[in-house]
Parts: sequence; structure tokens; C-alpha cells
Amino acid sequence: MASLLYYRHDLSPMRDEDFDHNCRTLADNWRDLTPLLQWQLESPQAIAATGFQCRITMLCEGGARSWAQRVLRVRVPEVPFAEWAQKFDSTHKVYWIYAGSKG
Repeated sequence: MASLLYYRHDLSPMRDEDFDHNCRTLADNWRDLTPLLQWQLESPQAIAATGFQCRITMLCEGGARSWAQRVLRVRVPEVPFAEWAQKFDSTHKVYWIYAGSKG
């Protein structure tokens, strides 16, 4: 939730130090995480460095939006993924490939 709000919506639900500590704690306890959560966080090395790469479920996104509205008193607009991804990709110079596509 914190990664989504910070990286997609420029909102900080916690201090940077707390966020970094949480990321390192996840990395330190990697073996205790479910396989799904491990996949969402990418690797212990990745999550220890940043939460930027986290894979977020639509359920988490809805919860983050609801939490921000209730706790931060900020309306977080629902951004269609394609629209957000296009802006994100061009801003961060990220390009995607798909394992099943050719060419």
C-alpha cells in the first residue's frame, strides 16, 4: 500500500525511515513470506533496496485509495492502469516485453 501511494500517487503514508525499515524487515524475513508475497516483492535484494518494483493487486489498490481518503483525507483518483503505465513508462524510461510475444 505504501509503495503504491508513494510511487503512483506521490503520497507518503509513513516516514521514509519507517518505509525503508519495513522493506529491510521483509528482506530479512524472506523465508517466512508466502510464495505469492515473494513474487509480489520480486526478491530479498530488491525489497531491501526499495519498494518501487512491488506488484500490487487491484484489491490492495482499492484498500490504499480508501485508506488515503479516510486517514489522510485526500481523494486518490482511480487511474486506469494503461494510462498510469504509459505515463510511468515514459517518465522512467521503462519498456516492457512479454515472454510469449515475438518481434
